[in-house]
Amino acid sequence: EMTMGDWSSDVCSSDLIGRENRTKATDRTKRHIVQHIASAAEPLGRAAIMEATGLGASRTSELLGDLVSDGILAAQGSNRWRTYMIANERAARRYLEEGD
Repeated sequence: EMTMGDWSSDVCSSDLIGRENRTKATDRTKRHIVQHIASAAEPLGRAAIMEATGLGASRTSELLGDLVSDGILAAQGSNRWRTYMIANERAARRYLEEGD
């Protein structure tokens, strides 16, 4: 017979594995965004990044915000006209190498 304690520990361990997989996928996606922006001839808008990654608007904005907060990307412009570029080449290179 399974008790509530047994069940909750199973859920917790599978939850941790799921969270770890999501974190790895998010890190891969962020690196893809950085690579895409780094290879562009000019700053890119969210729509171009959405097209390159296949992500929706909200998720793209969330990841771009993370990368700006981390000092990897810089944003210029506001709202609809905001574009993104590499903020620090060395930091971006180091960030991309972490994934190798």
